[in-house]
Amino acid sequence: MKTGIKENNRIFPVTRIRAYQIISKAAEKTEIEKDRRHPHVFRHGFAVNAVLSGVPPMVLRRWMGHAGIDTTLIYTKILAQDTKEYLRRMKF
Repeated sequence: MKTGIKENNRIFPVTRIRAYQIISKAAEKTEIEKDRRHPHVFRHGFAVNAVLSGVPPMVLRRWMGHAGIDTTLIYTKILAQDTKEYLRRMKF
């Protein structure tokens, strides 16, 4: 039995308008700045967290619905900030 997210399935079964309503309502109850109360910020945070959790870029590309890998690779820039840890993990 094959499971998982299929290419044309949504991760979250809501429209972008409904996502905006949900996030805006939840953010009103917090001290999140008004300009940060947007689904795009949530989406970006999801992608960054996925990268930091080790989700492969090609998988993240499918989850995010990006047409090309270049858009997804923007999120991997956060990993390039401190390269010493990668060098330390390398086996010679």
